[in-house]
Amino acid sequence: MPVIERAEIISKTFAQQFTERLMAKKKHEGSSRLPIPLQADFAHLYKLAMGQLQLPKDGVHRVEVLARMKETIRKYMATKTRG
Repeated sequence: MPVIERAEIISKTFAQQFTERLMAKKKHEGSSRLPIPLQADFAHLYKLAMGQLQLPKDGVHRVEVLARMKETIRKYMATKTRG
């Protein structure tokens, strides 16, 4: 009988620890995801840095593209510091 009781305790402890680890992992994964607009901006900047893309030649369009990316990053950073 003591063996069965010990096995039940170990099983419950394992299940509790497993659940806690799973919840922690989900919480971490959820908080590290980037919003879609920021992912797109990052991909665009990466391609620019790797020479796969070029900024628009038109100065007004170039400024608009970079300003939009900067604003998206600024909004993302503001939400991360609040929450």
